This record gives sequence, structure tokens and C-alpha cells, in this order.
Amino acid sequence: MFFDHSRFSELSATKVTKPALKTYADTILFFFFGAAAIETSNNHIMEIGVGGSTYVLADLADFYKKELHLVDLSNDNLDRFNPSKLFPVATVIDHAIDSRKIDINTTLSYVHIDGNKDYDINTSDLSKALEYLDEYGIICQDDFGNNKWPTVTQTVKDFEYQQKIEILCVGESSAWLVPYGKKEFWINKLKEIEEFNLLSLIFGINSASEVLKSPNDYFFTSTLFYFNKSKYHPDVINNNDYISRIKNENFDYIRKVINSNLEFINKETLLQFRKCEEFYLRVPYPEQSEVGYLFGEI
Repeated sequence: MFFDHSRFSELSATKVTKPALKTYADTILFFFFGAAAIETSNNHIMEIGVGGSTYVLADLADFYKKELHLVDLSNDNLDRFNPSKLFPVATVIDHAIDSRKIDINTTLSYVHIDGNKDYDINTSDLSKALEYLDEYGIICQDDFGNNKWPTVTQTVKDFEYQQKIEILCVGESSAWLVPYGKKEFWINKLKEIEEFNLLSLIFGINSASEVLKSPNDYFFTSTLFYFNKSKYHPDVINNNDYISRIKNENFDYIRKVINSNLEFINKETLLQFRKCEEFYLRVPYPEQSEVGYLFGEI
């Protein structure tokens, strides 16, 4: 299990590091998709716009012994979020430049875009990511579906229309993208990964073609949607009923992800993930779009 060797969650929970400015569900998926991409294509990592998410990526770079290219205009930000002391095995390379001037001589498995939200700059960032991305790499675009930054969503949708990328998964505050023509590969691969199936149960990850009846298949996760649409709608869910679908040997993994004793799983627990609620974004937040809204399905 990828999450078993992670350290970022414990570091943020103990306030050693800043958490990623994402929901907890998206933060776990952020780590998972990065690990899956590196396991598949065995290349390096880049982040445009550093922050708490940098520690999640450094965790990956440290474990897999990869380069982590950090791109930010501010030297202060690069110094503030420098992860080298906590993750000394990772090869951290700072680029204190305008992201439109990125010039690296490496191939990337995973890219996180969380820079300037201007349409032209975000377009450049996504183009640069694709330029260096391995054909089986994955891009995480932050703020997709965030109505505060409609230009981000528009950029992604334009790239999708131009058949440059495909949307693999829509999270609560992020979207995971793959080069055009590679979505079917990833959908099939993810369905075979036990950890992804477990995360799907925990976070209510669904197939758009199955749940939303969309002709354009992709995965999406929304805790609110899950509670509203599933048979597990009551505020309190008996643990035995919920866990009965999950192998007993995976109980410790689930407990680690949810960070709860799982005596009872209730709506409040899944929405805020007890013990992590003070560190991460909560859903729904004011700028969040309803799941499927961006695709005309709801």
C-alpha cells in the first residue's frame, strides 16, 4: 500500500509541517496518484507554486529517490517550504523563476500545478507540464471546480476540448489529468489496484459513467454526493455494516487513512476526518462547485 510508507500526514497532524491546502480526501489522493504515476513511469516530480503540498511531494521523492523540481517566483516561499531537512533522500531542485520560463532536462511522472490563476499563465503551466511529462505521467491541477478561480477550470476544459489531456479524476478541490489517449489505460489500471478500491470505499469515489450516466467516463470523489446518493445516508452508520465490505486485514490501513478509531463512522467523521479537521479544507467550501456541474450532468 502506497500510503503505508507515507510520513506527511503525521507531520502535518503534529504541526511539524503545514498541510496541503486541500481537503483531506484530496490530499490522500494527491499522494496516491503521485505514487501510482511514479510506480508506472519511474520518473521525477515537479511542482509549480509551493506550499504545504510540497511536503507531500517531498515524501514521494524521498521514498522513490527522485528529483523534486520546485518552481516559484518567491525565494522566500522556496526557503519557507524547503523540505530537504525532513526528506533528505529527495533531490530538491529550486527554480526561483516565472513558471513560463521553466527549462528542465528531465522527464516527469507527476506534476502539481498550483501557481498563478491567470488564464494565460495557467495555460503555459499546463503546456509546460505536458512538455516534460512521461506518456504515462499524471498532472494534478489544483483549484479545478473552484468558482473563485474559473480560469483554472476553463484552462483544463479547453485543453480537454483540444484533445491535449483527458480528465482522469475530479476531486473536491483538484483534478487529475493524463495525456490524451491514456485515460482508458489508467482507468483499467486503477480498478486493479487494491488501494484505490479501498480509497474508493473510504472517500466515495465513483465512476461518472455508472453514477452520473455520463458518456465521458472519469472518476470523481465527493463525500457530500456520496452521502446524498448512497444507501448510507443516515447521520450515523454502524461500523459493522460499512466495514463488512472490506477485508479484515485492511482495517489498519483504513484506520490510518481516516485517522479515527472507526467505532462508528458518521457523517461528521467522513466530512471532516476527525483529528485532521483543523488542518485541512472542509467540504463544502464557498467556492466549491457541485459534483458534475462543470460537465453539465447535474
